[in-house]
Amino acid sequence: MGNRASKSESLYQQLREAYGQAAPGARLPTVRAIMKEYGVSQGSVDRALERLIGQGIVEARPREGLFAAAPATGNKIRVDLFLSNHPSHTVDWFRQSLLAGFAESEFTVVIHYYRYDRPLSQIGRDPDREIAMVWPNQATLSSEDIAFLGGMARHVIMLNLPTHSLSLDSLCGDDDLGGCMAAKHLIDLGHRRLAMLVTSLTDHPTILARTAGFLKMARLMDVPAEVIQAGTRWGDNGTAKAHAALRARLRAGRPDFTGLFVDTDWNINGVYKALQENGLSVPRDISVISHDGIPDGEFFSPPITTIHQDQKQWAQEAVRLLRRRLTAPATGRPPTAIHAYVPPDLLVRASTAAPPG
Repeated sequence: MGNRASKSESLYQQLREAYGQAAPGARLPTVRAIMKEYGVSQGSVDRALERLIGQGIVEARPREGLFAAAPATGNKIRVDLFLSNHPSHTVDWFRQSLLAGFAESEFTVVIHYYRYDRPLSQIGRDPDREIAMVWPNQATLSSEDIAFLGGMARHVIMLNLPTHSLSLDSLCGDDDLGGCMAAKHLIDLGHRRLAMLVTSLTDHPTILARTAGFLKMARLMDVPAEVIQAGTRWGDNGTAKAHAALRARLRAGRPDFTGLFVDTDWNINGVYKALQENGLSVPRDISVISHDGIPDGEFFSPPITTIHQDQKQWAQEAVRLLRRRLTAPATGRPPTAIHAYVPPDLLVRASTAAPPG
């Protein structure tokens, strides 16, 4: 046991010296390559890398590999950002934007990845951790998660998950407003029969809010609207589920809606394919609008009109939230939680137009 511990400590010291001198952003050897070079087990490598990642020397990027992390500069305040290691275009996009947005601030971000299939408590507590920002992988938090998060750092900010019932700060997109904006855009174009296709997990708060906002605006404008559920579950291919659900809905003949809101841009290709297979053209027969504003949206055919979430604004709002939290006067009482929202904007492209006839 002692021999294994000494080997692990020796490996950690060697990697710390080697990787601490690497240029920020430089690609580092894989776990398998480290095992071969140093003649150690994967467990020893994992333990050494976990320490190096926690110290901000190494950054592990899902599907990309290991990289030398940019060191903290000057007297910047450290923020530990915890992201799930489950592959996610949205989380990757957010990570890149947040790093860019924090670069010119008084904060520096150290990224940690946690196992998506384990409880949040796997992250562990650190008595020296000042600020933790957490993007939870799950749609809801268990009582164990809540108890852990409350003590994992002096300041904890939840990302993309509203925490109004908890004494935890949160930063989210204004998804209710996004759903309202999608319905209003279609109604302003003259559409009087609407539908929403839910292609994501239906119980996630962001999707629930988008759906509620869409239906609320339709009711206010006295326009009928239906919700089509793709029945997506954890691990499903959202694009394939979107295609199957819309195809099933169209089998009975031409739809009775002319405006369609899809809950996320990521699954639009499945929507377009289902419409095309049923002889329907976008936007001639059906206008399609979605949500998120991903970079690939302008390359869809036709380019998708979307409720755009500006990732730069997310970073700016995160900085503002941190400044508010750190400068709040000490009162001796638990601080009132801050819940910040990033408003979306409408990005009009060629997938929406006035209804036929």
